[in-house]
Amino acid sequence: MNHSASSRSVVRAKGLLIALTLVVFGSARTVAGDGPKKWECTPAKTPACDCADVNDLINRWNVDNAAIAEYRHQIAGMKAKEALDGKPFMFDFSVYHDKLEPTVNASMKTQFSPGQTSARGGTDGNCETTIDSPTYCLCTVLKAHEDTHYNDCMEYKSNLPGTGYLDYRYAGTMVQVASDEIFGYRTEINRIDGILHNMPAKCKPKQWTGIIDYSETVVTSSSTPIPPNKGAKVLGGTNSTSFSRTQTAVVSVMNGEAHVNTDVTEISKGGQEITSMVKCHGNEQLRENPHHDNSIVTNEAHGYGKAPSFRVNFGGDRYTVSFRTPQVTGTRDQTRDLSPAACGPSYVPKPVNGPYTLGTEAIRLRETASRRIWR
Repeated sequence: MNHSASSRSVVRAKGLLIALTLVVFGSARTVAGDGPKKWECTPAKTPACDCADVNDLINRWNVDNAAIAEYRHQIAGMKAKEALDGKPFMFDFSVYHDKLEPTVNASMKTQFSPGQTSARGGTDGNCETTIDSPTYCLCTVLKAHEDTHYNDCMEYKSNLPGTGYLDYRYAGTMVQVASDEIFGYRTEINRIDGILHNMPAKCKPKQWTGIIDYSETVVTSSSTPIPPNKGAKVLGGTNSTSFSRTQTAVVSVMNGEAHVNTDVTEISKGGQEITSMVKCHGNEQLRENPHHDNSIVTNEAHGYGKAPSFRVNFGGDRYTVSFRTPQVTGTRDQTRDLSPAACGPSYVPKPVNGPYTLGTEAIRLRETASRRIWR
């Protein structure tokens, strides 16, 4: 749980690997008989954050959102692995440390604003928290995140009598651990939101800032009867198609600059049920042959990136938002169920699987502006 970052993107960040040559805020915690204590940021100041911290907070907000987006993407892959293996994907430190963290860190780094302050925090499997921050303000933000891990760790540890305590994460799955990271970064974001909201007006970003949840589901279906055809020896049947598309997007807007974390799932189904009269040999009598050919194509795409052409207009207590989603990538999976041939060898269809790319899309919506932080 190594989280480094600064203040400029829209999500919670995990471990931005940026060198620090600044003063470290935060006192080392003492270890009492009952275990580690929560980290305390020192020297304290009131208020914890002021106008000089705004740009760092914006940077951290953006980086945090990038981390959340990457964790969501990684969780989708973990769940796919669980479905394929038929069992939970339990916590694996090597996967977490050597693959998951570097991937998330790379996503965070893309949203880090050059020149902004960097800070780092982490809580290990023994509930030990460390925060390196050049400012008291960022230390309190990272502490909000690390306290969520500390609390989980201590709760687990308190239920294990004796000295045989192991890393608390081994009790959970990779999905649970990644989800806990998302919760930690969301806790950071909520902390930053509150700080910025209470800043003096002269310190706040001049353009719109807020978070917009967008969700859309489209479902269509059709069914067409196949009439009997004596010449073709067809007794009748049905052609059917269906399509469903679900898209969710979290649009994180900081000072008028929008980033979108989007997930898209498309499922297309096509089917034919038909009964015909067949015979395989010249001296064989005609017999009924029910036949079916059903296919399912599932496209799934996930992505995070800047939302081109973001616009927001206010009217009373409502707003109109328009933006384009970034191009996202994912996978295509196809299955096909085909009846065996009535005569001769059966044809075994080959599934068409592989990568899937969804281009940019224009989205326009009107909602009550209940989630905006300020204009």
